[in-house]
Amino acid sequence: MDKLIDELINIVGENDVLYGSSALSIYSVDASPFLGNALAVVRPETAEEVSEVIKVANEYKVKIYPRGAGTGTKGGALPFNGIVVDTKKMNDIEIKEEDLICVAESGAVIGKIKKEAAKRGLFLPPEPGSAEVATIGGFIAVGGSGKRALKYGSISNYLAGIEVALPNGKIFRNFYYTHKSPPFPNNIFVGSEGTLGIITKVALRLLPLPESKRTLISEFESFKEAFEVARKLIKFLPECVEYADEKVAERLGYGGHVIAVEDFSENKKLEEVLRKFDELRGKDEENFWKIRSSVGSLSVGGKKRFYLADDYVVPFSQAVEFEKVVREVERETGVEVFLYSHLDTCNFHPAVIAESLEQALNFEKILESKLSKVVYGEHGRGLKEKINFRRLKECLDERNIMNPEKIFS
Repeated sequence: MDKLIDELINIVGENDVLYGSSALSIYSVDASPFLGNALAVVRPETAEEVSEVIKVANEYKVKIYPRGAGTGTKGGALPFNGIVVDTKKMNDIEIKEEDLICVAESGAVIGKIKKEAAKRGLFLPPEPGSAEVATIGGFIAVGGSGKRALKYGSISNYLAGIEVALPNGKIFRNFYYTHKSPPFPNNIFVGSEGTLGIITKVALRLLPLPESKRTLISEFESFKEAFEVARKLIKFLPECVEYADEKVAERLGYGGHVIAVEDFSENKKLEEVLRKFDELRGKDEENFWKIRSSVGSLSVGGKKRFYLADDYVVPFSQAVEFEKVVREVERETGVEVFLYSHLDTCNFHPAVIAESLEQALNFEKILESKLSKVVYGEHGRGLKEKINFRRLKECLDERNIMNPEKIFS
């Protein structure tokens, strides 16, 4: 272990290798309720340093765990007797205004990227609730989208280039800097959660910043009523349609079930569908979305309870039934569920508050047993789901007869 630490120090310097128990404890947790175990932490500043760290890990046969801000809710960044590579010191941001492109290192915070783009009248549409903390590398690694996904798509739609330190220590670079480009091979790293390499830099497509912006809020007596209105709103393709149940709404200062519609176009038809609404602008609007992104901590209320942020996507035709099942399982298991959703894509986030981890996981188990198909939307798979893509080509084309000379070597 001492020799390993010495080699890591030779790469990144003594101040950027952590191996004391107090320091390691911070990196053995993330926003999930699970617990990992870090052997050491390195904080590189360049892709070349990441590459050298990976080579040393190969030499000593030690596992590597990439980490951004640790905001993941599925345990995707948790280490298990391995080296954590903290990418937050790799945070340079460059806006290529003429090309409508942002080049950012993987540790750059999404909120800072958005602010730098906005200074130049540009805009990166995908936005997770943790945008003020989460890193762009982590966002791409889980294939995130956040709000605005129906109209603008997920982060993969904006990937114009990528740099990755591969498991053998080699550095893969493929940058286009264009607003059209082949999705393969860059998109193979989207949603890979660090299993195929460590993302060190990306190029992102930007759009012109909308001239106007407002949030329309409306209250309803039930989820079913709110969803019926949401279906009508979606036809006009607003920027996003978000939902909060009565428990979340109470913490936002509203009563009943709430729909929040973000609109960049002053579309009067949205107002007609909502019938009765409050309109937020400026500071009030910013405060609303800030509180909305803090549902987890608000739900726990400072008490020592377990918080599990779930992530499910269902077909539009099953949304009402899904909400009904969530409430049934909530009563059956004795947990408390604060339900919010990117309703325009039927991506639901039950915030499960329980007295123990076992109780929270029991809610998940029973809920998923009642679903016809479990689909995770944007929080990654982490410790939740394993998929076998190691020999994808062989599984799909055992005799290698389908366009054999291409892509797969």
